[in-house]
Amino acid sequence: MAVPNREPRRQKSLVMVLTAVVALTALAIWLAFAILRPTPPHSVAMAIGPEGSFNAELGKRYREFLARDGIELSLIATAGAVESVARLQDPKSGISIVIIPGGMTNRQDSPSLVSLGTLFYEPLWLFSRGDLLEKRKNLEDLRIAVGPEGSGAASCPLNFLLALE
Repeated sequence: MAVPNREPRRQKSLVMVLTAVVALTALAIWLAFAILRPTPPHSVAMAIGPEGSFNAELGKRYREFLARDGIELSLIATAGAVESVARLQDPKSGISIVIIPGGMTNRQDSPSLVSLGTLFYEPLWLFSRGDLLEKRKNLEDLRIAVGPEGSGAASCPLNFLLALE
């Protein structure tokens, strides 16, 4: 009596099971992306400071750059860096991005904010008459406020050390 060959049935069953597992895995991944939305947003808002400022022009460049990848950047004008940081800290404002000068806030004052890094340095030129700048000691208590009220430069004390010889 010949025993029937069950090998083709097993292979067919194995292929069907593997196909079902792959299909269910693909469906689970698609549902995870559709429901949880782990991809970056396609629309973000950036506070840029006053219209015509350097940050406003920089924001326009970023908007053009991000548009190439299908990301819409809305530029929101503010009175300056102080207002921009306040809006960034307010979750209801819709602001996600701000370019501010260093020293505007810190980890203790803004624990929920994350810095992506330094974009550029802003040089500070000091001119004086007499010997004010000749000795570092003369600069220890010096505070400088530059710019209109509400701007980052007017609100930040500039703590700096100059290597004067």
